[in-house]
Amino acid sequence: MPSPCVCTTFRKASRVLHRHYEKAMSDAEVSVVQFAILRSLQRNGPTPLSRIADEQCMERTSLYRTIAPLVEKGAVNIASADTGKARIGTLTAEGESLIEQATPYWRAAQRDAVSVFGARDWRSMASAILELPEQLD
Repeated sequence: MPSPCVCTTFRKASRVLHRHYEKAMSDAEVSVVQFAILRSLQRNGPTPLSRIADEQCMERTSLYRTIAPLVEKGAVNIASADTGKARIGTLTAEGESLIEQATPYWRAAQRDAVSVFGARDWRSMASAILELPEQLD
């Protein structure tokens, strides 16, 4: 019998995990994907949107749709780069506040998800999973 398809297995797991995090974060003012974008800006400082899309493994159009509500809330500023066509995203004080407000919800979802595997196994799996973009893209 062949082993399970890696793509199908990851797609199913991704959908289940996404629903789990969204449910846990339903009282937060941001989605789990928006939270990831905010955290990326927090880690990296002002960042070209194309780099955020690459880091999040998102299509740029998906990033623009996802980040638009954050701009409307005043959590992210977007400005043109000094040269070229790049658009630069910057986290605002409102964005920092959204991260602080959403973090407990995210931590609860993370704790539940990690407990399925155990912390040590999760760290090992995460290390291998994080290599996928470099290995397969």
